[in-house]
Amino acid sequence: MKKIIIFYIIPALFLYSCIKPEVIPAPTPKVDLSAFFKGTINGTDVKWIQNVDDYECIPTKTKVTTQEKGKPSRASYFAEMKSETIKGSIRVGIGSVLWDYTLTDEPTKKLFNEFMLNNLTGKYSKDAAYGFEVQYTDKLGRTWYSDSLSKSGKIESFEFTGIKQESDIDFDYNKFIVTFNCYVYRTYTENNVTLKDSLPIDGAQFKGWFVR
Repeated sequence: MKKIIIFYIIPALFLYSCIKPEVIPAPTPKVDLSAFFKGTINGTDVKWIQNVDDYECIPTKTKVTTQEKGKPSRASYFAEMKSETIKGSIRVGIGSVLWDYTLTDEPTKKLFNEFMLNNLTGKYSKDAAYGFEVQYTDKLGRTWYSDSLSKSGKIESFEFTGIKQESDIDFDYNKFIVTFNCYVYRTYTENNVTLKDSLPIDGAQFKGWFVR
């Protein structure tokens, strides 16, 4: 009887020793991202928070590239607080990062980071080509833009604070908080007459991020 027991135990031990332990890969590090916008738009207090009413920060960029010798390419970076289900959004942009497109398709991480740290304040610029731009979309879907040539007399100001530069396996980020005051404008045609409306944005604060 003892011999029979030993006969079954030995194969069982052999099979157990052949089972390889499961290797669980370490979690992929991800940058912690959070966003909100708050401010007074045309006298009304507005607050949009990430993951509330489907609002989220959506980073984008535009590039003007050239291979002409001696002429740099330009990149501008944007972040928009936007919802897929509710109208009403705000977008800010800053540019331009200059780089040699014949060497690399994108500005280097070093250029991207240094640009943000060197442009914490400055001037407003159309399409954020040479400075800062604000784009506001109202509940009716109409789009309003800041104007660097505004003669309204209002102080057009902005300041980036809380710059934090981080990277993960997917992207390089510049996390920021930007405060600003400005007028935004909308040009339209009515009865064959071109008209221009304006409205103020006061005490605005946008926490978000740009992606290289």
